[in-house]
Amino acid sequence: MTRVYPWGYLAVRYLLQHHRSDVDTILGYYRTGQWQAARTYLKSTIGTKYDTHWYSWLSACASGRCDAECTADDTRALGEDCVRSNRSASLGNYDYLYLWVPAGVTSLKITASGGTGDCDLYFNRATWATTTAYTHRSTGTTNSEAITVTAPPSGYGFVSLHGKQGCAGVTVASEY
Repeated sequence: MTRVYPWGYLAVRYLLQHHRSDVDTILGYYRTGQWQAARTYLKSTIGTKYDTHWYSWLSACASGRCDAECTADDTRALGEDCVRSNRSASLGNYDYLYLWVPAGVTSLKITASGGTGDCDLYFNRATWATTTAYTHRSTGTTNSEAITVTAPPSGYGFVSLHGKQGCAGVTVASEY
């Protein structure tokens, strides 16, 4: 579908998906005729606050994953078609994430991409994934890592980024 203002549409879609409370606040101002309050909120409260996440989300859209969103408020939680942006792990340390795999999932894919440095990706079904406790891993020379778990059993799964050289600004995504 062709849209007259594609960037405006994307901006509203992003805000609705990821910052609904901001949209509700702005609409509250507009609905009561408080134009200046809405403008001030947009420029001063929101401003450039979400720029980093916005650009990560745009990248996800470019690869066909605009609808990817994580429903849990815990920023460590992954899920079905979930993208967590701006992850990092310093040299030798971990950034831990987790997810609940429902019954009947035939394939679980976890990816890491973007950012700077070099982090590896680990997955474990039983406990926090580390370099010595994992069932699946991806250890390339960049942050472009991918793990596929075929027919994962239902229950919790544990994911980690390990800072081989340290990394920042990495996007971790899960899909099933």
